[in-house]
Amino acid sequence: MMTVQRLTVWLSALLAVSAFMLLGRPVQAQNPYTQPGLFLNYGFSVNSMTNAQIETVVEWLQVRGIQKQFLNVGAFNSNGTLSASNYTQLAHWITVSRETEPGQQIIVYISGTLSNVNSSAKDWQNIANVCQTFLTTYGVDGVNLDFEPYSTSASNYIGMLTTIRNTIGWTANLSLDYTADSSAFWSGNDFNTISGYINYIMLMIYDSGSTTVAQYDSFIATAMEYAYNWKVHGCAIVPIVPVYASSSVHNPSIENIETSTNEIWYLTQTDPTVEINDIAVWWYDGWNGSNIGNNSMSAPTDAMWTTYWLDR
Repeated sequence: MMTVQRLTVWLSALLAVSAFMLLGRPVQAQNPYTQPGLFLNYGFSVNSMTNAQIETVVEWLQVRGIQKQFLNVGAFNSNGTLSASNYTQLAHWITVSRETEPGQQIIVYISGTLSNVNSSAKDWQNIANVCQTFLTTYGVDGVNLDFEPYSTSASNYIGMLTTIRNTIGWTANLSLDYTADSSAFWSGNDFNTISGYINYIMLMIYDSGSTTVAQYDSFIATAMEYAYNWKVHGCAIVPIVPVYASSSVHNPSIENIETSTNEIWYLTQTDPTVEINDIAVWWYDGWNGSNIGNNSMSAPTDAMWTTYWLDR
C-alpha cells in the first residue's frame, strides 16, 4: 500500500513532469540560495559618509536579501601595489556595517589588468601582500579579484595565484571574476588547475553582444556548462548577473535579471552538471550612495530582483 508520504512525493513528481511536457520548462523549486551578493561602486570605500548614511545602505541591502557586499577598493598599480587613497573610508564602513547587519559579509573587490597577471614574481608578491592586508589588518571576509582583459594562457595566472595562496593561506576566502566569452576560455585542464586555488569563480554572464534572448541563453549555457565540467569539486560557481546601462555589447532588454536567472534556473534543473551556489549582481541601475534614500530610479530593477530571484 502506498503511504501518504510516498503518494505526496509521487504526485509532486508527476506534476513536475506534466508541467515540463506542457510548458517546455521545469516547475521552479523553492529558491534555496540565501547568500546573494552585490558589487558596490567605488565611492563607498573612499567618500566620507555618516554612520546614518552607511546604515541606510546596509539596511537597503538587507531588505533585498543581499548578504555579500563586494566593496570596490580600486585597482592595482602596475607593480601590484594598491594606493591607500583608494579606500580611506574602508575601516569606518566596516565598523558601521557590522554594527548594523553583522551577518552581511564584506568582500573587497580589486580590479587589475592582464599586465598585472603577466608581470614578475615580485609584483605577484605585492598583489598577495595587498590581499593579506585586507584580510588581516581590516578583517574583511574575503578578497575578489578581476584582471581584464582575459588570456587563454594560464601559466601566469597559476604563478600569481600560487603566490597569493602561499601568502594568505588556503582557508582565506578568495574569488576570481572570469569571462563567459568562450573565445577566451582557458583549456579545460588549466581551468581545473586554476579552480583549485579559488573558493568561487564568478562568471560574468553579460556583455555578450546578444541580440536575442535565445542567443543570450546559449551564451550563459556554454559558460556555465564549461565551468562545471572542468572545475575542481571544492570550487563554487557564482554567476554575476547584469544590472547597468546599455553599451555596445550590453542590451539591458536582452541581458537582465529576468533573462539571466531564467536560464540559470533552467540549467540547474535540466543539466545534472550545473548546480550554482548563488548569484551576484553587477551594479544597480541609477543606484549609488547619493541616491540610496530615493529608490525611484531602481524601482524596475527592484521589481525584477524580487520577482525573478527572491520570490522564486
